[in-house]
Amino acid sequence: MSKTPSQLYSVEERVQMWEDRLKLCHFCDRKLAKPGTSSGKKTTFDHIVPRAKGGSDDVDNLILCCARCNSEKGKKDYIHFLMDRRKQAVTQVNRLNQLIVAFYSKQV
Repeated sequence: MSKTPSQLYSVEERVQMWEDRLKLCHFCDRKLAKPGTSSGKKTTFDHIVPRAKGGSDDVDNLILCCARCNSEKGKKDYIHFLMDRRKQAVTQVNRLNQLIVAFYSKQV
């Protein structure tokens, strides 16, 4: 089994990547705990191009993300995952708009 980026890179290297990537999940903008700490175990690195599709473990092919987003993305292509996320966001915004309209129409 292949090693994960957390196994390939030292704590110092992972902390540097965490700082370079503004300490935020690439997908959901959630603030992430510092790698190497007990709370930092949920801070993960994912591949832009998955290894299953020929991607490497080079720093340039890694993004910082929370464990939840990493798990949701799985082996999906980066662009397709973002597009799926966009579709979900549009659906949620439309649903919220419907609720707002329904709420204010009852107020009149």
